[in-house]
Amino acid sequence: MILMNTRFAFALLTALLTVSTTHATPHGTFSAAEYEAAKAKAVEEGKPIAIVATELKSNCPKCLAGNDAVIKAMKRDYILVIEEKKDQGQIPQKVIQETYKIYQSKGNIIPIVAVMSNTDQTLLGGLCYKQISADGKKAFSKLQEEVDAALAKQAADAPKPDADQPKAQGGGMRDWVNAEGKTIKAEALSRSASKISLKLENGKVVDYPLDKLSEESRQFAIDSFDE
Repeated sequence: MILMNTRFAFALLTALLTVSTTHATPHGTFSAAEYEAAKAKAVEEGKPIAIVATELKSNCPKCLAGNDAVIKAMKRDYILVIEEKKDQGQIPQKVIQETYKIYQSKGNIIPIVAVMSNTDQTLLGGLCYKQISADGKKAFSKLQEEVDAALAKQAADAPKPDADQPKAQGGGMRDWVNAEGKTIKAEALSRSASKISLKLENGKVVDYPLDKLSEESRQFAIDSFDE
């Protein structure tokens, strides 16, 4: 009985030590080692990624208060990734190089926040404790404006479809109406002088007489394919 108690006590002590030495990130955030999972979550939810360079067990009360302020203000609209000194090498080097721009432009007092796009991991904005301590509400509001402006520029700079480029013949899946007013959804594959080949939603391909289509659908079939 004594032996069992000793073993139980040892197991309990081991578990407690493991918990006490585990450096878990705050609820709802990701660690640097989970960066790829965070990126996938950001894409899924359509949110930017915010990399927070800090120390969760810092001896600096102001730094810890800054951590709390960042998480409280940004947790809803961003996917937060906590990067500590022990995590070096866990986040892709390209991303780290982008975050250095925040150190240079905003300051190097932790927490330092670098907001990245969730697709190509380009820098959208950032801040550090210096701005938070001066006026937290203003700092986070300004960051949001900075991020919104960067995202808007990205959208404006994205390649636009060429309006002069011809569309694929057939027009893709669309509604076709026959002379009796009945409608089917199908994709036009080809046309002869008297028939049009249609691929139905179930994948079946049928040849349909042009003269049995409504005037509008028949004209669309004629216009969509060259003779």
